[in-house]
Amino acid sequence: MKKSIQRQLDARKRRTKKRIDKANWNGQSPMLACPNVKYELAEKTQAIACGGIGVAQQLVRQLGITESINRGCPIFMFHMPYSEADHVLNIAFNLFAGGTCLEHLELRRNDEAYLDALGAQRIPDPRVQFYKTIKEIEARLGDPKVHLHSLLVSGTPSHILSLIWGVSKTQIQDWYIMFQGEDEENVCP
Repeated sequence: MKKSIQRQLDARKRRTKKRIDKANWNGQSPMLACPNVKYELAEKTQAIACGGIGVAQQLVRQLGITESINRGCPIFMFHMPYSEADHVLNIAFNLFAGGTCLEHLELRRNDEAYLDALGAQRIPDPRVQFYKTIKEIEARLGDPKVHLHSLLVSGTPSHILSLIWGVSKTQIQDWYIMFQGEDEENVCP
């Protein structure tokens, strides 16, 4: 680490330690006061809450994890455009970034700073296209006794997805997507 960076970090630690020292209380109450904050939009600088994700991505690269995943579970005949590792790491990085479900991937897919931190043009959305992926895996297995299926239960109403995607509810259901609150006979509560 550069000495100048180490000095900056040490100075921040000293300021924080002094700030949280009970002996330095200035009598302010309530403690959480509304400061005079200004927000500016920078042209070149962006920030993300999961700042360590870039370092995690570098670690993945240095350790050869991407290649190991692709070798260890060869599912796709072609990587167009995503590899097996892209799907696995996409879900792992979603968790790293605070995501708790696959729906949070949509937030990541639309976050330019997040995509830049990963060095990605775009990231896969495994939810909707998984019905195709699972059939590719089934075909690759080549065992007539094995039948793989997927099912996605959406909390988003069908009329909203129909508007967003420009397709009918029937077509969405052809992708094995069921709607909670609408397709109760096919979906567990």
